[in-house]
Amino acid sequence: MQLGLDKTKTLEDFRNIPNGVEQLFREREIKNDNEGFEAVRGKLFAAALLLSVLLVFAIYYFSPASKVKAISVSGNKYLDTKYIESLAGISSDSRYYLTFPFTVEKRIKADPMIDSVSMKMMDSNAIHITVTEKRPLGYRYSGDTAYILFDDETQTELTSEYMPVLSRIPYITGFEEEEQTHLLVNALKAIDQMIIEDVAEIHQYALKYDDEAIQFQMRDGTYIFSGYFYTKPLNEYYRMISQVENKNYCLYTVESGKAEERMMVSARACPWDEVPIEHEYWMNAEGDYILNKYGDRVVKHYYQDANGFYFLDDNGNYILIPINEKGEDQPDPDFDENYYAGYYKTGELVIPVEETEENPEETGEETNGEETGDENGDETGDTQEEPQTEENGASGDDHG
Repeated sequence: MQLGLDKTKTLEDFRNIPNGVEQLFREREIKNDNEGFEAVRGKLFAAALLLSVLLVFAIYYFSPASKVKAISVSGNKYLDTKYIESLAGISSDSRYYLTFPFTVEKRIKADPMIDSVSMKMMDSNAIHITVTEKRPLGYRYSGDTAYILFDDETQTELTSEYMPVLSRIPYITGFEEEEQTHLLVNALKAIDQMIIEDVAEIHQYALKYDDEAIQFQMRDGTYIFSGYFYTKPLNEYYRMISQVENKNYCLYTVESGKAEERMMVSARACPWDEVPIEHEYWMNAEGDYILNKYGDRVVKHYYQDANGFYFLDDNGNYILIPINEKGEDQPDPDFDENYYAGYYKTGELVIPVEETEENPEETGEETNGEETGDENGDETGDTQEEPQTEENGASGDDHG
């Protein structure tokens, strides 16, 4: 085979032939460009999507539709609604979907007067907050600072935010020791809050039988004295005060000693109005003093309860304990029962006896017309026994 050059081709023809190496690099470069675009295309799409979301959110955020439309508060009896809203940190300018219940509840719960709180997201961009307040029992001073005392024995400084509470709770003095405060709080917890709000002041008062008595000064001017464990009858205050005839009397809650009715309320002179009782002596019908076996004058004694209160008859007099021929006291062994049954209304024991019909044939007693009111002396007739009385002197008590 004969080899030779094609004499018809020129040098320019050889220059136009692509270089194999350059072509290879060019193809690889194009391929890399395509792969790079594919790699960033997903990121570009994600960025565009995020930008769109942010744009929509920005439009919503700055539009009126994003704001809280209404805020309602329930359960608050003492704290102002606006104050609770300020504690929550939300208003009509707050963004509805950026208001988180947990955060709001935590803010409100930080107030010392709040016991519990819950927040609900309602329809139409409304928010409802429900609070439970601690029960304020009164306020008192420590130095120059006033504090509100709550039913859990905690207290908080009386600030301007709590001024609406001040007019609805009593002022307290005394009971400064920790144990005294504990007993006082338990005593006040037994009283309905409606009654507490009608108390103007509470003071520690020393009675002759209780140096830590609780003195309640009601807003209507009435004074009530009670021990730590006898405050429950105050829940009947409105009924009790309506039955007290002498409005100058004070009320006293005491233990009655009756199993079925452990506490009672009595009305008597206030401690500052009580006049010390001078000794009174028994005298006979001739006006001479009765002497005991030692030759001493016999002192009159009056019925008292376990707390030292004198029992009163319906006229407000002390009820006298009778004596025997030796000048010794002869108290009625059933006095409490008879007194509460109303048999000492006159100051003397009077036990009513109901009328009874007796048959003479059965009783063996003769009945004449004078006894029965029948001139013909019927076989049967009504007999009326005279009331039994036990002689007593003038009497009186705190149990009137």
